[in-house]
Amino acid sequence: MKKILASDYDGTFYLNEKNIKENVKEVKDFRKKGNIFMIATGNNYENFIKTVNKYHIEYDYLILDDGGMIIDNKNNVISANFIDSDIVKEISNVIRKECGNISIYNQWKEIEKGRKTKITKISTQINDVKTAKRFAKKINKLYKNYIHAYTMIFKDVNIVEIISNKIDKKEAIQKISDIEKVNNSNVYVVGDGYNDLNMIKHFNGYCMRNSVSELLESCENQVPSVSNLIENIVNI
Repeated sequence: MKKILASDYDGTFYLNEKNIKENVKEVKDFRKKGNIFMIATGNNYENFIKTVNKYHIEYDYLILDDGGMIIDNKNNVISANFIDSDIVKEISNVIRKECGNISIYNQWKEIEKGRKTKITKISTQINDVKTAKRFAKKINKLYKNYIHAYTMIFKDVNIVEIISNKIDKKEAIQKISDIEKVNNSNVYVVGDGYNDLNMIKHFNGYCMRNSVSELLESCENQVPSVSNLIENIVNI
């Protein structure tokens, strides 16, 4: 029976050069068996497609900007969820006022038209963890009808990321499972960060052993690598 595997990229599909080569090989075999593989990442198209080409990653779908964009392996746009331009302006003003000039706008140029540039995600770097969480909470309260803001905490930096509230990784994966007509009992996901929490709770969820503490606390299944997970689920 056909299965779907959705993997986060940074800290999950990629740990180091040796690890990604093993993962790429296992994905190739996984797809040869008629299964569906997708990467669900916070990266945007223009940056991530370079990574795909560099490591020769085979995939059926890419979920980009944490669900803001879904494309297939022929560059067909499955869905696009942009942040309203007026809301982008308002949020950017709040960021400039409270966080200075450290805001980053992740832009994706429409593949099909190649002309318009729209915003799928906004992110801003904040040094203090508590301040980052407080800022995300404030943005969610102010613009809850339009966006969803969450905090990404790393060793050296904290980032507040803001995407459209119409979709996230979980919803994007659900959209693909519906298109492929695969029951959720045959959908597997793996990640390591805060933005992976919803998808891991909703599907057959696995987390990396190096995951953030909040994810480890809510995830029963831990794996050392994506290749290890693939070896396990192909036999289920």
